[in-house]
Amino acid sequence: MQYWTKDLTVDPHDATQNTWYAGVFSGWGGPPNGLGGLYKTVNRGQSWSRILTLNRVEGATIGPVNGAEMYVTTETDGLWYSANLTAAAPSFASVANYPFMHPLRVFYDPGNVDEIWVASFGNGLRVGATAPADGDGDGADDLADCSPGDGTLWAAPTQAQNLQLTRAGGVTLDWAPPAAPGTSAAVHYDVLRAPTPGNFTTAVCVATDVTALTAIDDPVGDAFYLVRAKNGCGATLGMDSSGQFRLGRSCP
Repeated sequence: MQYWTKDLTVDPHDATQNTWYAGVFSGWGGPPNGLGGLYKTVNRGQSWSRILTLNRVEGATIGPVNGAEMYVTTETDGLWYSANLTAAAPSFASVANYPFMHPLRVFYDPGNVDEIWVASFGNGLRVGATAPADGDGDGADDLADCSPGDGTLWAAPTQAQNLQLTRAGGVTLDWAPPAAPGTSAAVHYDVLRAPTPGNFTTAVCVATDVTALTAIDDPVGDAFYLVRAKNGCGATLGMDSSGQFRLGRSCP
């Protein structure tokens, strides 16, 4: 970890102590620009992946009882929360009822783990309850629900699975839906084609906003494909072998 690291949290639920989280600030200029966020390692810092992209993350606190729960503090974006930290791609949402932009630390009350105390830079110490609410009845806590008023939508999808290619004249692509679609409605998909595997930012959009789990293409020369899964909360092309989220052009 070579970035502007503000804090390090060792996951208390990992008995091997291999899982760490680092809060990172973006720099003031030059190479560190745009690198802020929350980073995760599962091998004691040998490699890292960014699981939350925000300009400046101060630190993070994991629930002492529920290991899937995390609060994240930032310099200018307020307080954030995840209820599915242990997922491959955890979702985070801003805690709208926390009123200040710069919380510093979150502490669970050791005598009442349903209560948290939040220290800030300039707005004192505040106390709140962690007891989850689910106003739209979709099974996701309102704090982590990307759309707490929509009972059919609660998180961005995880990646499409099991992409397979069949060549018979052209190319037929088939894939399976995300393991966690984040919605009870249909997940939509974009299919991207590139001539090399390392750059999909200038790819061709083979299919755009489809709900079927198949697409047909007729490429000339080498062709590499990615499928983007998306819903009203967000979209993903999945992660590469180093644990970084893949980037690709928008479609159309």
